[in-house]
Amino acid sequence: MAHLSQLSIIIVSWNVRELLAACLAALPRGPQVIVVDNASSDGSADMVAERFPDVALLANKTNRGFTGGNNDGLKLAAGQLILFLNPDTLVAPDALPRMVDYLAAHPAVGVAGPQLRYGDGSLQSSRRRFPTLTMALMESTPLAWHWPARLNPWARRYHLDDRPADQTQEVDWLVGAALMTRREVIDGAGAFDEGYFMYSDA
Repeated sequence: MAHLSQLSIIIVSWNVRELLAACLAALPRGPQVIVVDNASSDGSADMVAERFPDVALLANKTNRGFTGGNNDGLKLAAGQLILFLNPDTLVAPDALPRMVDYLAAHPAVGVAGPQLRYGDGSLQSSRRRFPTLTMALMESTPLAWHWPARLNPWARRYHLDDRPADQTQEVDWLVGAALMTRREVIDGAGAFDEGYFMYSDA
């Protein structure tokens, strides 16, 4: 059975006050929750302090990005397991216990990610193969706007759409919206590279 007390959740937030409030309200009791506010101008930090007094709040004076914000949160994290969580997510009731139990049962796994879904319930691709130069050009240029991933065979392969979406599987990397890892993995690999403000940072 999962012991959520061994889990620290780090949420880096910037100007998404109401999304952050909904995210925090959906979290279960037990984990240490840390919000790193990256100099929001919408009252996010005040909202956390007023409505979620049990949450550890770090209000940065500048926007430190995804990498710097998460590194700041890591300095406060006490758990042996760390969940990096985006503030626009709503965690399903059974998601965190299942992830904690999975890592406990599979000590060779360094990072685990959940299945993600959009607000309408449709599947959101969260798994990837390592990118090729061709895929990088398609992902990061106007080509992607004119050739949707669902019709692009290179994008479909990159997003692992050739594998079942409802099965646990090994992947090259996971998107950063929800990533659970072990403290020992972070200690071994090092913190996020702050040379990347966000994206391509893991």
